[in-house]
Amino acid sequence: MEQPRIKIGYFVNYFVPGGMEKFILMLINQLDRGLFKPHIYIHYKSDPAFLGQLKPDVKIVHLHRRSGRDVSSWVRMIRQVQRDGLHLLQVHNWGNFLEGAVVKLFNPRLTLVHVQQGMEYELTRKSRPFKNRIRRLLRHTFIPLFDAVVACSAETRRYLQREWGAKRPVLIYNSVDTRKFNEQPHSSVQTEGNHHFRVCTVGRMVPVKNLRCLFEAIDHLRRRIPHVRLYHIGGDVGDSAESKQPLIRELHRFRKEKALEEHIVFLGIRDDLSKLLGQFDVFVLTSFSEGLSLSLLEAQACGLPAVVTAVGGNPEVVQHGVNGYLVPSNDPQAVAERLYQLYANPEKRRQMGIAARRIVQDRFDLSHMVRAYQRLYLHLLRKRKPNFQWADVLGYQD
Repeated sequence: MEQPRIKIGYFVNYFVPGGMEKFILMLINQLDRGLFKPHIYIHYKSDPAFLGQLKPDVKIVHLHRRSGRDVSSWVRMIRQVQRDGLHLLQVHNWGNFLEGAVVKLFNPRLTLVHVQQGMEYELTRKSRPFKNRIRRLLRHTFIPLFDAVVACSAETRRYLQREWGAKRPVLIYNSVDTRKFNEQPHSSVQTEGNHHFRVCTVGRMVPVKNLRCLFEAIDHLRRRIPHVRLYHIGGDVGDSAESKQPLIRELHRFRKEKALEEHIVFLGIRDDLSKLLGQFDVFVLTSFSEGLSLSLLEAQACGLPAVVTAVGGNPEVVQHGVNGYLVPSNDPQAVAERLYQLYANPEKRRQMGIAARRIVQDRFDLSHMVRAYQRLYLHLLRKRKPNFQWADVLGYQD
């Protein structure tokens, strides 16, 4: 007789290449199929190639939500979850928080988990006080409906306690597959030539990534290192492409006005990132805010020293002077100076790269994250259903 499995669902607005989406992809694919049957519910759009990376046994549900107040999509969402008979639902960030709360109101027996992948940068600015107050009220009102709240970094956990009223957030660090991302060079992928000092960054073209700061740093650095090259990997994905166009135009205009075309190269979204990262010398991240960057972990797993802003979870990965450098937020000169130090000292760069991979292997390997989430799911289900026996199949202990 086939062992019954726990039906677990994941809500996501978009399923396109991005940090949170990669986290969901890795977690779903690595879940123990002897225990769990995963479902994914996509509210808006998905990228076919990215969607194709899910294991074939994952149930994929497109809710086809329209922009604005699409009440009918909420009805479809509630009914679909009820039809699927989920035991546990996991939602992510503010974008799915209210949906999860509403589903729980209509299905009170459902176990509900919220995962926060970082701070809400747009609403930490003081220019939106009314929206800040409304969201804060909604968060504090509905957070008691959740059986668990998970933070991807210690800094995010403090944010959840301070801004969301979460009493006891669970800390589960984001992680990466260190077998896939490794320090071995891949000669099949070429950037431009081994005589260049090759710096890379990975991320979306959105304000929180503060790419303007990085571009200014490269403008400073090229006067000391004429052969420096910055490679930007990533593209415009997510909520509203139109709202991001002014930023993208501004970045391209700055690149042209400063004659940086030879120094800043856009590689777009790549599906060979694990092979590509090994071609670079240094990884850099100039974000205003981060939860725990998967791109940073991937680069460090590939043995790249990192220069990152001291924000969010970055200091929980980068130990200053050991596997990289921490710099103040929005300080192009500081970024340029640390990059120059790494350029001028290849041995230091090599030692930092070795330390980077060791730290990721020890603390941020994918197997640790998956096991932590599975333990959490089983613990929550046991609490709600004391006679729940499925967890005993593989001898999981809380």
